[in-house]
Parts: sequence; C-alpha cells; structure tokens
Amino acid sequence: MHIDDRSTNVVLAGVLASMVLAASLSAGGWTDASQGNAMTRVVDDAALADETSGDNWLAYGRTYSEQRFSPLTQVNDTTVSRLAPDWVVELPTDRGLVSTPLVVDGVMYFIGGMNVVRAVNATSGALLWEFDPEIRARAGQMRAGWDHNRGIGFWKGKVYAATWDGRLIAIDARTGKEVWRARTFEPDNRSTSRAHRRSSRAKC
Repeated sequence: MHIDDRSTNVVLAGVLASMVLAASLSAGGWTDASQGNAMTRVVDDAALADETSGDNWLAYGRTYSEQRFSPLTQVNDTTVSRLAPDWVVELPTDRGLVSTPLVVDGVMYFIGGMNVVRAVNATSGALLWEFDPEIRARAGQMRAGWDHNRGIGFWKGKVYAATWDGRLIAIDARTGKEVWRARTFEPDNRSTSRAHRRSSRAKC
C-alpha cells in the first residue's frame, strides 16, 4: 500500500489513521494515547531503517528509503472500498495541508497552516496538544509559503519542526512543550524554510 501527500482545506479525516494503523491498534505493545500518551517505541536509526514493521509511520516517506510502501495487508484491492472516516478534526484556520502525518504509538502528529503542530489520538481524533510557534508575528516579513509546510520529523521522543522564519524547534512529543530552538538563518533574511524534516543521529 502506498500513501501519497494530499491537500485538504479544513479537515483531517480519520481514514488516514485507519490506513496506517490497520495492524497496530491490536498490537500488544500499543498504549491508548488518551490514557497519558505512554509511548514505548524508540524512534532511532534502527526504527527508521526497518522496512518490515508496519505498526507506525515514523517519517516523511515512512522509512529512510522513502518508498512510502507499507507492508500491511489488511488494506488491499478487495477491502479498500470498505474504508470510511472514523473521525474528523475541524481545522477552520488551515487553508492547506500538504505534509505527511506521522504516527507513533497510536498518536498522529502533523503540521498545518502557520506552522502549527498538532498531536491527536489516532483512534478517536481527540486533540492531545497543539504547538503554535506564533509565526503570525513575523508574517509581515514573509514573501512566500504563507500556508504550506512540507512536514515534521520525529526522533527519540521529540517532534522537529522548521518554521518559515528560520527556526528549528524541538517539541516534546508527550506534552507539546518546546524543548529547544535553533536559528537556521538570520531573522532579517528574506528566505523561508518549509522543507520536511528528516531526522537522524547526526542531526538530532
């Protein structure tokens, strides 16, 4: 099964979670995100290189190979017609979603308009946390990329996001709180940053 980027205006349908989590919801190591988001999986080089596990969607292209191919077999040409949304998250201020959601231990992480990062329970759609880097404060200096961000990265319990004004921010995946930030270019630079994040030991 291949999953490609899709753009939508105001909703993120739970059918995405169903496609990615078809096997993991019944796995013994999974913990309901609504019960404290008790992550057990370590996302590191080994996890991101593992082509055999379909329990999670850990990176932009699923694994380091970026083939976007899932080894799950429950969704196929026979069963795909039975897929239907389980939940919907209203995103009235997001005019475009172009990034690939990440799924780690039953939690879906994604970035939307104005670089806002959210975590939702992938089985219920309940919002767990929202991180707003307050990009609107610098919107007057922006010249491109008003709504789109190509994606986030995940590494050892942290979500990594790049903001348009050149900040690289590490966010605690459990709490949604900022851990650290770094400048990738000077504030008065007219450049923008909206590339997806690839996580690796050398970078994180």
